[in-house]
Amino acid sequence: MECSCCCAAVYVTIAIAIYFIVQHYLKKLVVPNWDKRHVFVTGCDSGFGHLLALQLAAHKFHVYAGCFTHKGAEELKKKAQSSGIGSKLETIPLDVTSQESVDRAFDVVEKKLGHFGLWGLVNNAGSLGVNGPDDWLTVADYQSVMDINAMGVIRVSQKFKPLVKKAKGRLVTVASVLGRVALKSAGPYCMSKYACEAYMDVLRQEMRHFGVSVHILEPGTFRQTGLLEREMMDRMQENVWKRTSESTKLEYGATFFQKWKEAQDKLVKLLDNGDPQKVADAYFHALTARYPKRRYVIGIDSMLLWIPMSMLPTCIQDWLWALLEKLHGSLVPDAVK
Repeated sequence: MECSCCCAAVYVTIAIAIYFIVQHYLKKLVVPNWDKRHVFVTGCDSGFGHLLALQLAAHKFHVYAGCFTHKGAEELKKKAQSSGIGSKLETIPLDVTSQESVDRAFDVVEKKLGHFGLWGLVNNAGSLGVNGPDDWLTVADYQSVMDINAMGVIRVSQKFKPLVKKAKGRLVTVASVLGRVALKSAGPYCMSKYACEAYMDVLRQEMRHFGVSVHILEPGTFRQTGLLEREMMDRMQENVWKRTSESTKLEYGATFFQKWKEAQDKLVKLLDNGDPQKVADAYFHALTARYPKRRYVIGIDSMLLWIPMSMLPTCIQDWLWALLEKLHGSLVPDAVK
């Protein structure tokens, strides 16, 4: 009996080793003719999209970079030109909350493509939105972030899908690990990312009939993208508290607000994964690998905290959150102390 168990353990070990070796080599296989492939990326003013646009252009892809601001577009063009890849990258004004803007961007890209299809459509544009306990938020707070992170993805995907079908290309979208597990004080963001994940899961099943593959990125915390920049976060939090009704302020208390702000900042610092190039590299792999992943989980916090947490029964999740809060000092509104 003992011998049988040992043999089984050896076989399992060998099988796991073979699996990882095969995965290692498959990961290195790439699609050919990068210089003949065209990619449209949204949200290229800064962060992941900015890095990806430059990375793709440096590898001879034809890149159409959607930028929300003129300043962001100019900075991207300057970097491309100084790197000698300006001819491979073209910026296009884009506001994903506006169907007219999306339509205009489509017309530009379609004209540039000529008889080519679009190898890659990258939905990168996103917003953190307003955070805080739901008692402090408004319906408009939820609507504004949904319009970018969810409806914006739908607008762009529906408009550009025919071009991706033509090339039998790839549709790559950034969601979040918070599209799998919810976090207190991040209601609008979590809600928008849950919706984004669901939409991409639906498209992944539908688009395979057309030879189009769909891929989701689930990054953890990356402070350097600008979404979690300290001054911007402080400003947003102060504005939310300032506009909150007097009755709600009394219910929570000024001390709760200050401690909540400090806790938010500590959490971001603790979970920060550093260089956002890791996310751009995941995008790049999804667009260039012969066998890309369906989902890319990026960041230590994603792999060791959020994804495992999302797989637990809800009652255990709640118990763990309560335990973590207790260990780090629970934030309790004045009205329930």
